[in-house]
Amino acid sequence: RYGKLKGSNAIYFFNDEIHFGGRSWEVKTNEIEEILFFVKAGVLDKAMQSIEKMFQDLEKSKAFSVERARLVSAQFVSTLINSLAEMGVIIDNNLSFDISPYKRIFELDSLPDMQQTLLELTEKVTSQVTRARSKKTNNIIHEVKEFIQQEMHIPEMSLSYVSNKFHMNSSYFSRIFKQDIGISFTDYLLKCRMEKAVKLLNETDWKAYQIAEKVGIKDPFYFSNCFKKVMGVSVQE
Repeated sequence: RYGKLKGSNAIYFFNDEIHFGGRSWEVKTNEIEEILFFVKAGVLDKAMQSIEKMFQDLEKSKAFSVERARLVSAQFVSTLINSLAEMGVIIDNNLSFDISPYKRIFELDSLPDMQQTLLELTEKVTSQVTRARSKKTNNIIHEVKEFIQQEMHIPEMSLSYVSNKFHMNSSYFSRIFKQDIGISFTDYLLKCRMEKAVKLLNETDWKAYQIAEKVGIKDPFYFSNCFKKVMGVSVQE
């Protein structure tokens, strides 16, 4: 029994201090949910620590048995798969998410092996979730950039305006936009407006106030100041 608790690659003697702990134990749903939270957030180190703690608690309990550990591990895998399905994350084939994780768990007969299996699985899944979120973010940012080009003539265009259009929290949208583009949304919008203004100055004979309206700026004096700030020269120049 102690060999299954500690792993089979060791020798134990009668006079070793061997004990299994003295308290009962049962896995709590919120413990698994906490691990899944870290997986969804892409915080791998926290997810790993939570798994290790779960197994440490099981090791110290008087309720330890290989069968109990298998059931806990299977419950974790099942909850993980269901959670990914709810997120709409498509699993890579190389994760072997068919019967393989369950089959492997029920073939193992020691706690360290089961823990290692869940750690490896969690690492792969967290990486997959991070890639999926990154791809989704890139798609959203691409759509936002196209939206700005098409609708920059709207004076109300702003961070909150666009985040509402794309059904996102404005703080979250601001963060992912700056991470992807490298500058804030406000600076990017202003840059796009001034680039469009330069294009219109070169291709039309419109007055400055007309161009200002076409790029979504009502106040011609503010437009002139913004143009000089971004382009380094005045509209007249």
